[in-house]
Formats: sequence, structure tokens, C-alpha cells
Amino acid sequence: MIKNERQYKVTRAQRARFEEALTHLVDRPGLHPIQQRLEVDTVRSQIAELQEQLDEYEGLKQGSRPVGKPNGLDDLPRLLIRQRIASGMTQLQLADRLGMKEQQIQRYEADDWATANLGRLSEVASAVGLSIAADEMLRPDPVNSQQLNATLANQGLDRDFVAKRLQPESVDMPGILDLTARLNRIYGWRPSDVLRGNIDEPKPLLAAASFKLPLRHNEVRTRAYTVYSHYLAMLTLDATPRLERQAIPTDPAEFRELVLERSGSIDFPSILDAAWSLGIAVMPLADTGAFHAVLWRANHRNIVVLKQRNRSPSRWAFDLLHEIRHAAEEPDDDSYAVFEDDATDVTASSEQVANRFAGDVLLDNRAEQIAEQAVTMAHGEVRRLKGAVPVVAGDNDVTSADLANYLAFRLSLQGIDWWGAASNLQAANPDPWEITRQRFLAACDLRRLASLDLDLLLQALTDAQ
Repeated sequence: MIKNERQYKVTRAQRARFEEALTHLVDRPGLHPIQQRLEVDTVRSQIAELQEQLDEYEGLKQGSRPVGKPNGLDDLPRLLIRQRIASGMTQLQLADRLGMKEQQIQRYEADDWATANLGRLSEVASAVGLSIAADEMLRPDPVNSQQLNATLANQGLDRDFVAKRLQPESVDMPGILDLTARLNRIYGWRPSDVLRGNIDEPKPLLAAASFKLPLRHNEVRTRAYTVYSHYLAMLTLDATPRLERQAIPTDPAEFRELVLERSGSIDFPSILDAAWSLGIAVMPLADTGAFHAVLWRANHRNIVVLKQRNRSPSRWAFDLLHEIRHAAEEPDDDSYAVFEDDATDVTASSEQVANRFAGDVLLDNRAEQIAEQAVTMAHGEVRRLKGAVPVVAGDNDVTSADLANYLAFRLSLQGIDWWGAASNLQAANPDPWEITRQRFLAACDLRRLASLDLDLLLQALTDAQ
């Protein structure tokens, strides 16, 4: 659809080029008749498509083509654009009426208003003279809140998650309509299909599959949350255009030196700062289940999402270092993903490499040596490790929390879950989630995000567990 005069001129020029190409094709000697017919038909089809767009734009401007009437949420975005054109209003004039910049209107219309909430759409409709009463938007079927909840639950979005992360503040009819717009933005579900309960296809699975989601992740809720987290990750990349990817040191000693040179200490805030300096965005979430960490990569840019329930700075440092090491894997792949959850195979080669990397960075490149000292002091008995860790950590000038986490990793290779005991050796402050959140907000240019995207991102960054 042509939306402004610049696009109109470009489309006319494209049509002229195709018409010229068609003339040359018809007169081109030595071309097989079948091939000539196929090429001629293809060009004629392109000309017809461009002409249809031109006719629509010219008809709307001249008043000879009707705008149409709203017949549900799916029709609204295009009707707003058609009504603006028919009223003789440019994108700049609409921007002036709404107190916005012309570029903002251009971005909204380029995306067919997919990033606008109902309040913004109502303002636009009023400015261009289009009525969008809520009852008209819901035709032909009324909203049944119980059916809506059931529809979303079947797709892995339980009521608590919807209320905390997706539902706008208003719970009245406009609030429900805004919710469908948010679901459309994240999952691609048409608002009318959501309201009618017609989202049977596992769309989250299809989206997640392109990011190498492990086969064990076949639960509906995990699929839904994975797509949600990926949406947030892509918003983060949009909000950090100047964050340039750097070469990631894979040698623990080299990485440790990098951190020390920047901050003078090895702790969670210092490691977080080093991650950002390497072009790795780090985002904290506070929901339960699905995974406790994930690395996303898109267009060769990395983002780590941390969702560890344990609020120990040492545990977050260990997990972040683990994901940083994964970020160095497959450096030539423009898209990549690694998920960490309770079912992750810790014996896999890449997992052992990442965990060893994290341990060596935290334990002065002597993780195995110090761990062996603790095992020796405990006489090889797991039940005695908790008492040995503080002593060995003190002797080696490392923290008990860091040593405990590394030992928990080592024991997991033997099928022993010692993470609970390791948690008892952790410090509770400072809160790594809040540190990560503040660093995230400081690094992002949130002005680059559309209002609907910004609302969802800020909602995700609330510590409502």
C-alpha cells in the first residue's frame, strides 16, 4: 500500500521501468516463445500490481474510492491510513496534530500501526475522522473473558503471567483490546482470532524452532515463554544500536585480565560491565520456570537473558560467565541460541567448557586445583564439603560462594545435586537482578522503541515474582 507522496513517486517510476522492460521483451529477438511468454507474463503481473497500488492511492486522494468501514480489529490499521489519505492529510500534518514527529508516524504506518496501543489508535482515528467504537472492533463475536483466558492458557500463557507481563493496566474493554494488540506483536496472532479462540496452531513452537530450541523443550508454556523472551531480546538489540560486537576472549586468564583491567576486581558488577564492553547485552527477568538463562544471537549480535531464581551475586556471576563463553561459540553464525534449564545436559562438551571457563575466571584460573583441595579436606565425603569450602577458599584468597558454585558444577557431572548446599554459602547482597536491571536501562536508548514495545519491555523488568 502506498502511504505518502514519496512512495507514490517511487511506485510510478517502478511502473515506468517495468513498462520499458516489457517493450524490450516483446521485441527481443532469438528468445524462445515459451520463455518469452513466461517473462512477459511476469512483468505484466508486476505492472498490474503496481498500477493497482497507484489506483488505490489516487482514488483515495480524489475521493473516488471509498475508505471502508471498521469490521473488526484486523481491518483497523489499514483503514486509519486510508482515511488519512482520503482526508488529504499528510503524515507530517497528522504528526503535528498528535504532537509527534513525522518520522514517528512513518514508522507506525510502515508497521501498519502494529506497535500502537488502543489509546494511540483512538487518537489517530479522531485526528483523521474515523470512528472506532469498541463494540465495532469486536464484531462479529463478543468477548468472552473466560474463553479468552482458556484460549491463552492452551497456548501456555497462564492467567498470572498474562496479568504480570502482558495485560495493560486497564482491565475494561479497551484494556482487552490492547491485550490482543500485544499478543499480536509478540506471537503474531490476529486479534480477531484471539477473541474468537481460533489460535490452535502452535505458532510459538514454529517461531522458537528457528532458533535451535532443544527437543526436550516441548512443553507449551516453555514454547510460549521462549518466544516472549526472544521478542524482548530483539527489542533490546533495537534499543542498543551502538553496542558493537567485540572479540570474546575464550581463555579464562585473558578474560580475567580484561575484567581486572576495567574494574580492578572479580565480582558480578565487574563481569557484567565486561560483558557489555564486549557488545553482549544482558537482560534480567524475574519469572519462574522455562529456563534460568539463555543466549540469543541475531545479526551477529549477542544478548544474554538471566532468569536465575537464586539472587546470589556469585551464582549470577557464574551463570553470566557461562553464557559469555557460549557467546564465543560459532562466531560466524548470524543467529544462535543456547538454553539453560534444570534439564540441561551438564556432561555435554560445550557445557563443561563453559562451566570450566566460569570457574577459572572466578577462581584465579585454578578452579580444579582449589576444588581438589576442598575434596581432600572433606576426605572425599560430600557431607563434609560445606565445612571445607570456607577454609580452602580463605587459604586461596577466593570467595566461598565462588568455590561452592564450582564444586556444585563438578558434582553435577557425577549426578549429585549439591546446588542447594552451595546456596547456603552464598551472600544475598547486593541484589544481582537489580544491578543487571539498572545497567540494562542505562545502556538502552528506550526512545527508539514504539510505545507498545516500551510498555511491554518495562513490564518485563518489574520484579513481580
